[in-house]
Amino acid sequence: GMSEIDLKRAFAAAVRPPRGWQGDLHFFNAEHKRVRYTFTPAAAAACRGTIVLTPGYGEQAELYFETIKRFHAMGYAVWTMDWQGHGCSERDDPQNPQQVDAKGFGRHVDDIDIFVRDLVRPH
Repeated sequence: GMSEIDLKRAFAAAVRPPRGWQGDLHFFNAEHKRVRYTFTPAAAAACRGTIVLTPGYGEQAELYFETIKRFHAMGYAVWTMDWQGHGCSERDDPQNPQQVDAKGFGRHVDDIDIFVRDLVRPH
């Protein structure tokens, strides 16, 4: 026969952050906007490497718990960054948080550069 799936238990496991996850971290970008990032240290004594995830348009790190947990289990340190204007990062207009960013991708290139150069790489 078919085995039953406990959906409530499966969902609870899926939305639980990985062990060691630090989710309320931030830096300020060149425009002095708060950019949110997360860090999950490697589980293994010997870190196999570092993964940098950048959730997409309108997304945030929490939507990638399963991906982070998979990399974590493989021995990787995992960093994520919510793009400025998305996820838990600061909006251009806090009174209108759904407003689409129209300032171009240059600001995002600058943000990922700061993130990797100043936070991820030194760690």
